[in-house]
Amino acid sequence: MALGAGSGAALLALGCSRGSTEQAKAPPPPVPVVMQEVRVSDVPVFGEFTGRLEACQTIDVSARVEGVLIKRLFEEGDEVAEGQVIFEIDDRPFAARLKESQAALAKATADLRLAREQVQVRAAEASVVQAQAQLARARADEARLRPLAEIDAVPRQDLDNAIAYTQVMQAELDAREATLENTRLSTEIEIARGEAAVAAAAADLDMANINLGYCTIAAPTTGRIGKTSIDVGNLVGRPDSSLLATIRVIDPIDVSFAISEADYLRFVNTDGGTPEVPSLTLILADGSTWREVGELRFAERVIDIRTGTMTIRGRFPNPEDVLRPGMFGRIRAEVRELPKAILVPRRAVMQRQTARFVYVVGDDGVVKQRGVTLGPEQGGDVVIASGLEPGERIIVEGLQKVAPGSRVVPAEPTSAEPAPATAPDEAARG
Repeated sequence: MALGAGSGAALLALGCSRGSTEQAKAPPPPVPVVMQEVRVSDVPVFGEFTGRLEACQTIDVSARVEGVLIKRLFEEGDEVAEGQVIFEIDDRPFAARLKESQAALAKATADLRLAREQVQVRAAEASVVQAQAQLARARADEARLRPLAEIDAVPRQDLDNAIAYTQVMQAELDAREATLENTRLSTEIEIARGEAAVAAAAADLDMANINLGYCTIAAPTTGRIGKTSIDVGNLVGRPDSSLLATIRVIDPIDVSFAISEADYLRFVNTDGGTPEVPSLTLILADGSTWREVGELRFAERVIDIRTGTMTIRGRFPNPEDVLRPGMFGRIRAEVRELPKAILVPRRAVMQRQTARFVYVVGDDGVVKQRGVTLGPEQGGDVVIASGLEPGERIIVEGLQKVAPGSRVVPAEPTSAEPAPATAPDEAARG
């Protein structure tokens, strides 16, 4: 009886052992994970460059005449408008010089008018006419006496006197005609000198007007004016005291940065295509992105052989003058495009030491570990330079719950999107 009971217990224990072994060999249930098929897209590649902000225009306001500064008509740091009067220089010496120039012009004009009247020329012409009349009378007397002298009707001496007088009158006429010619030439020279004197006086008057106008200094452009270099009451206009203030135009504002030779070659598209001018994004020192989009305005024509870089200048709208010259920022710009690039979410890429990999799900639902080479990032995605093919499925959520060889089933994505940086075993060892 006791033997039978012992045998039954042994048989029962053997049966329980076989059941436990069969349970241990049963595969675990598939792990629910979120899967995603890799995307193929044309991906722009952006470069980031360190730049310095600078005014798009910097204008030094200088005194152009020497005088005493008597007024400053702005507050330092103000926005001034183009044409707004900002300084005044004592203009009394220049007003007096203007009147002097006006008088000199009036005198030169009167002298020219007198020269053009040609009074001396007309007097010389009248003298010539008189000599011509006298010569004609002498010739008439000579002609009248000549036949009478031949018949001894008048003394021969009278004819000789008439002939001599005719010769004297001829000489007088020649002299007066020469005087007339000299007078005409002198008058022409006098008129030319008068015209030159009038031109010089007019130019001097213009300069006096200009210098008087320089006593009132207006803003050459709209911009923000800085600190006054010279206080009111000082003598200005000398080489060491001509700069009064500086106006900077900072809306829009420029940013200069350098790009490498390699970035330049990628940008210009060496395959012969025409590159598009990229838009620029400005990232400020606090990490924030400036709300306005910039544009490329200038590129240096040569590469600096010392640094291997090229200077580029962009321009950004700057309403309310928030950005100021001298600030640093990073410029983000598209330098090239990767056609038909493979994209995966950045959170799907795991790392073990220096190796990076993703979990690929086969058609049978089995997980495989696949090493990948990363390319540039685009938002929350990253380009896979090698290691994946279009159409493959990868795990994007539930990475910590699987390992190579695990079976998985699709699950709905959760609101939380973890982004593991290391493989589970690496995290456990850490």
